[in-house]
Amino acid sequence: MNLQILEQIYKDKYYEYLKENSFFIKELMRHPENYNKFKEYIKEKYHLRVTDKVNNVINDIELISSVISTLKKVFNKLILYYIYIKIKYIVKK
Repeated sequence: MNLQILEQIYKDKYYEYLKENSFFIKELMRHPENYNKFKEYIKEKYHLRVTDKVNNVINDIELISSVISTLKKVFNKLILYYIYIKIKYIVKK
């Protein structure tokens, strides 16, 4: 593998991905011009693209929203139960 490609791999922080996908070592040694192909493959496989990151953020927001919604429902039921207990206590007196 030529030195420029190796430096670019370290610079772009793809070295760990290269170790996990070692079949690309041979490919890059034979055809260094396929570095962009390697980058695209890694970005797709490990969800490193901008669209993947946006989707992850959207999923996180949806999760938080559903948790908040569930907590609101539980809180409302607790409030109603508390009011019921108070009324029951007042009626007993």
